[in-house]
Amino acid sequence: VFGPLLLLLFLMPLPWGSNNETSMALFSAGFSSLLLLWLVLYVFNATSIKQRTWPASLWLSLLLWALWLGWIALQIVPLPMATVQHYSPAAAQMQQALGPLALNPGLATLSIDRGRTAMQLILSGGYFSLYLLVLLCVNSPKRINWLLWTLTIAGLCQAFYGMHMTISGLEYGFFEKKKYGIGVATGTFVNRNHFAAYMELCLAAGTALVLADLGRWKGGGWKALVAAAIDTLLSAKFRARVMLVVMAAALILTRSRMGSVAFFAALAACGMIFVLLRYRNFLLPSLIFFSSLVIIDLWVVQQYFGLDEVVERIENTDLETEGRTLVFADLKPLVESYKMTGSGLGSFAEAYMPFRNPEISGYYDHAHNEYLEFAIETGFVGCALLGLLLLTHIVHAVRTMARRKTPVYASAAFASLMAMAAMIAHSTAEFMLHIPAVAASLVALMALGMGVQSKSRARRRNSSEMEDTQETEAWGSAGTADERRTSA
Repeated sequence: VFGPLLLLLFLMPLPWGSNNETSMALFSAGFSSLLLLWLVLYVFNATSIKQRTWPASLWLSLLLWALWLGWIALQIVPLPMATVQHYSPAAAQMQQALGPLALNPGLATLSIDRGRTAMQLILSGGYFSLYLLVLLCVNSPKRINWLLWTLTIAGLCQAFYGMHMTISGLEYGFFEKKKYGIGVATGTFVNRNHFAAYMELCLAAGTALVLADLGRWKGGGWKALVAAAIDTLLSAKFRARVMLVVMAAALILTRSRMGSVAFFAALAACGMIFVLLRYRNFLLPSLIFFSSLVIIDLWVVQQYFGLDEVVERIENTDLETEGRTLVFADLKPLVESYKMTGSGLGSFAEAYMPFRNPEISGYYDHAHNEYLEFAIETGFVGCALLGLLLLTHIVHAVRTMARRKTPVYASAAFASLMAMAAMIAHSTAEFMLHIPAVAASLVALMALGMGVQSKSRARRRNSSEMEDTQETEAWGSAGTADERRTSA
């Protein structure tokens, strides 16, 4: 089950970020089938659940996932017209206007586009299957390492492809000439912002691989810091560091303003949290070491690929004339109309039509702001569930970084936190969470962080220190074969 899981995660970006109904259905079926296979193996005692007890935060996240799926399912369940009129008058009005095409004269649904909401329900079920698979299968330091490397290598392949298509002038997307994003890196995605979002997630995974080596430094002053830095340069993980530079260059070549800002802001903020939680006694050396990750990337990218165009785009941004900003003005009454139950997940294009300003050109099937779009499509209830789900994972990731001594576990929590931070920032200007490849990668990293237990203080005093020591020794002996060869 674990091998095909990694393969599916690697392949998801290839068919235009899986942003089409065929790809959505195939990958949802793939993740669901793998989960079913794991359950069959479990019934026949061919596999088992490693953790004897799961933390309360994990049970809470599973409950929120179940409520989210139940809420989306409720949006497409036929209800009495009077009930829909009471909770969502706008949805009832739109369905009454359909006349003979309506579901039934006496029935209606909270979703104004049942087909698209049903497709999103299937896709959400696929995400939940992926979430459970990561929890069940990624249950050791070695497998955490494999998952992080899979996302990092997938990002590296996308980075090389996107940069080559842009620099060479070939401008191919996924086996056909690009129609959009000419002159900027898009990889196998349609939109450069979606490609930038995927790079942010892969960069989070790659940074975690580098931090796993940083965690081996136990302090001891500047000499120990220099020794640790040299050790890192000679380690196998240094390859991940080189990959980060390549992916950062690809991110800059997208010329995505919010993508670049979100990545460097998330890296700086989460890096500061990581250092403060784990290396308070060696604060200055740790900050210098971590700051070098940002400084080197910025210097290399500026020297060979240029930040000037991105900076210029940011400086020339005029919120009063920005197309997406103009659309936001139309969305306030739309949010008010569907504030309680939403218009149905995936139905933004249908809901926006009656509120669209005739002066706005172009076709908008998304709000270009995930907060507004989820508020419109899922209402207050859906936004509350997603917000609580995100908050649960953030708190758990921070607790894990503070409490777990094993470097790979703390690094996995860092990858989860950085991925969420980048998406929180980038979501203010784009709709990348509606792109399956981006959303699936984020779900995988969130599950990876949640799967690492943050020991309670009492349990840590009794047993966790011995367990973490054993895990650290096992991780070091398993992951340093290249270092031993280099040393010899």
